[in-house]
Amino acid sequence: MDERVKALENFADQARGELRAIDVRLTKIETKLDQLATKEDVKALSAELHRELHTTTWKLIGAMGLICATVFWIARNVEPPRTLSSGAAYYSTTTPRPASQPSAVQAPAPQAPAPAQPTAK
Repeated sequence: MDERVKALENFADQARGELRAIDVRLTKIETKLDQLATKEDVKALSAELHRELHTTTWKLIGAMGLICATVFWIARNVEPPRTLSSGAAYYSTTTPRPASQPSAVQAPAPQAPAPAQPTAK
């Protein structure tokens, strides 16, 4: 019977050691649980995220509409710059000349060909 008692005492000592290790691990787990979110925290965060995304989406849609309206207004109401005959853009700080006033540089007007002289036969 002494052998059985000694075996039970050894088993009890091993069980105490394992329980201490489990207790240490359980303490570590409990300290980590305080830092984790609960279901209510996740629901509140999800609702807040949804609300912020909704607000941001409508702000972006409004900004895009404003940009489109501005580009449309510019396309309809702003006159494009005049171009020279070479195709280069003409940017001038002076006021434009009326159409009746000749430009400063004019090409010479083409001349009519000379009449043909009769030939003698």
